[in-house]
Parts: sequence; C-alpha cells; structure tokens
Amino acid sequence: MKSLFILLFTISCFFSFSQDKSFKYSFEVDTLIDMSNKSFLSDFTDQINYKSRNAVGKHSFRIISEEEYTQTQFSQIVSLLGTNLVTFDKSMLTIEYQASEKNGGQDCPDAGLVCSNNSFSGNASGFGTQELNGGNSGCLASENQSSWYYVNVDTPGTLEMTISPDDSNDDYDFAVWGPFTSVTAAANCPPSNSPLRCSWSADDGNTGMIASYTYSCWSWGCWCNTTCTQNVTDNSEGSGGDKWVAPLNVNSGEVYILLIDNSSTSTQPFDLTWGGTAGLDCTAVPLPVDLIGFSVSKKENQNELIWTTASETNNDYFIVEYSSNGEIWNEIEKIAGAGNSNIENTYFTTHREFENGINYYRLKQVDFDGTLSTHDIISIDNTQNRSLLKKVNSMGQVVNDQYKGLVIEYYSDGFVEKKYQR
Repeated sequence: MKSLFILLFTISCFFSFSQDKSFKYSFEVDTLIDMSNKSFLSDFTDQINYKSRNAVGKHSFRIISEEEYTQTQFSQIVSLLGTNLVTFDKSMLTIEYQASEKNGGQDCPDAGLVCSNNSFSGNASGFGTQELNGGNSGCLASENQSSWYYVNVDTPGTLEMTISPDDSNDDYDFAVWGPFTSVTAAANCPPSNSPLRCSWSADDGNTGMIASYTYSCWSWGCWCNTTCTQNVTDNSEGSGGDKWVAPLNVNSGEVYILLIDNSSTSTQPFDLTWGGTAGLDCTAVPLPVDLIGFSVSKKENQNELIWTTASETNNDYFIVEYSSNGEIWNEIEKIAGAGNSNIENTYFTTHREFENGINYYRLKQVDFDGTLSTHDIISIDNTQNRSLLKKVNSMGQVVNDQYKGLVIEYYSDGFVEKKYQR
C-alpha cells in the first residue's frame, strides 16, 4: 500500500557571504515593568522591524535592526507598554555573515527524522505556520524561528540533550511532546496536548534536558568559592527558569516530537548533542493521507475548495474548517473519505458565508479509529469594493444601524449577510 514517508534527515545547505549594515540598540526600562522580560520584549518588537532581540538583564534589552529609530520612538513604544525608558544607546554595525546549514521543518508536518545519537546542527529562518496554541504550547508563547523533529527511540533508557547556540547571546527555547508511535506520530503533528518537557527561560546560552549540572558557589566551610551540583527535577519552566529541565525516561518504539525555537530571531544556528542511556534510530513516520493538493478560488459569490489525495489509509472523513482571522476556527462541513485507496481522489465543496477581506481554510482528516490529522492552512483575498444597498429586519422592513435585532444586509455584488445588531 502506498504511503508518504518523510525523507530521513533531509538537509538543505546554503553557503553565501554578504555584508549587512544594521543598528544595535541597547536600552533599559524602569521597575514599573511587572511582566517577564520575554513577554515585554515580544510586545515591544511587535512594534518595530528587527533582526534579533535579547533580554540582557532584569530590565535591559538589546535589539538589532536594519531600520534606524530614535530615542523618542523607543520611549513612545515603551510608554504604551506601561513603563518608562531609562537608558538608550544606538550604534552602527557592519555584520559579515555566512548563511548556515539548516535541517528540520519549520512546520510540524515537515518534521525531520532524528536517526541516531550523533550530534547535529540546525537552524531556521522563520516559523512557517503558527502551530502553537493554548492547548499545546505549554510554557512557550509562540513560534519565532522554529525547527521540528521526530525523535525515534530504538533502545530504552534516559534521554538527555544539550542545545548550544552558535551565538552564545541567543536565547533558544524548546518543547517535547509524546510518546507516540510511528503510526500515530504524524496524526499528532502538530500536537494537541501540552508538552512533556518545556523550557522558555529568558537566559541565553546552552539549554536542554539533563539530570544535573555544576556551578560556582560559596562554601561556608572553607570560606571560599567551590563547585556545587544542582539536580534537575522540573519538567517545565517559564522565563525565570535556569534553562534546564529533567531528562525523559523512554522506551523502545516510542516517537517524540521536538520543537526547537530561536526566540532571539537572529537566524544563527545551533548544535544539538544527545546524552543519557537511550539509543536512537530511524523509524519511518507514514502519513494516513497523501495530500497532493488543497486550493481555494472565488467563483461568483462563493469560495470553491478542492483537494486531491494520491493515496489514503483508513481514511474515514475530512473536516473543512473556516476562519476569518486564522486563529478562531469553525467547522463548515464533513466529507466522507475513500477509506483505503491507491488511486487519485479529488474532493470538492463550496463556502458562501465569508468575510470581506482575507479568509482562511483548514483541512483535517479523521481515521476510522478517531485519530485526527491537521493539514495545511490556505487563504484567499475576498476583498471587494461592495456597497450596502439596504438593510431590512425579519419582516422585510428597511432599518438603519440603530435598529436592534436580526437584520439582513443586501450588497451591490449580490452578497447577502444575516447578523444580529445590538
């Protein structure tokens, strides 16, 4: 039976040199800030164009941007976020860089397979589709520069890892979901539940899963500096964490989903080193449906959705969902699948009740055993220069915007919409 298999550890390499002029901004805000550094930094950089960002102290931050900003502009943004600008410094940078080897998919369905305990390097330039939400994000806030992996366990034991950024100032975060099997992993990518391990520490440098680590400490016995050992027992940590969470106890045949995210958005790569006693090996992760096309087009007053499968395995039905903002989704139709098929199948449906603007559609697939898979999101621009011809109530009487109750609106392009005015 034909199935789609993700290529084992596919790696795309780029090697190019260039010079780039940028500005480095170092600034500090006062103690009015009552949110975590990472939350504040994320809110701040939503207002500007930036290449990388870091929290370098309790209230201090560093941002690199190709755009030139003034102290007044920074002060205004900081004020809108509920605090005050204390210090501000701007300097010109000339950065020579080499684009780096990267692996792992920016979207979970494109996750790369980890085939051994060998160390590897990775990187990501963006996040593709935003796949973290309130149900699966755990300690994380959102994807910034993300890489997804399937981690396949061959022999049981403990699983440790260390993520080492090439730039020690970069702030990398991660989450691990599971355990799944090679049969169920793809159906749970992106995951629907909270991760087993999660780190969103605001500290930069190395991070990962380890049993213990050493640090410099003061000994009262000798009145001198010595080395202390810290056992790691927490499974999840927020911005105030120490960058380390406990190892996983894993069994043969289990598959885990790993997300590595560069919160600094510097496009600089990382190295990952495995530890512990567990052994890793390649296990192909088949998808229940080989989807080769999903598209939407505007036809008169409706959107037409078409998707095609090359093969299907235990496919019970599809769910078509609609969103006007790409965040809140509503089911609009269920369509029966072909069950088991090795031939090409094409499916079709239409949707009329969409907004004037950008609209989004998502396709889900459900197996006979209830396992659900989520496929890509597509969008269409339904922006139209339509004008409202009239607005009537349920009795057919023309009403205005002050009317309260159910109204029907008729537009110049033939579009009709029912809504409740309050």
